[in-house]
Amino acid sequence: MTAFPVVHARLTGYLTSTDADVWLITGSPQSLVEQVYFDTPWLPRVNVIASKMARRYGGWVLTLRCLGHEKVVQLEEKIGAPLRLYSGYSDSEQDNPLLCFCQHRWRVTPQGDLHQLE
Repeated sequence: MTAFPVVHARLTGYLTSTDADVWLITGSPQSLVEQVYFDTPWLPRVNVIASKMARRYGGWVLTLRCLGHEKVVQLEEKIGAPLRLYSGYSDSEQDNPLLCFCQHRWRVTPQGDLHQLE
């Protein structure tokens, strides 16, 4: 796993703030998120919304795919609607439906740089 210094600094700033709730909203299954980030000091301090998997039909199946507009639906279920978010960060255009609710929108490049979106 590669830590991006600029992104990590932003995360640290939000986590040390007294008036910010931090959400990690991902299309990855929750179990994978927990396995990848198990030793990070920040995981216990963020709220996670992720895809869900369950044992069915003799294997594992996705019971909820948290992509695109589904991220909006899931966050609204947690904090209510309409969403009014301060800032959002994403590496994917699939997250644009959620980023639309953010005052400040950022695209994370593959190199870890941040580009502000309109």
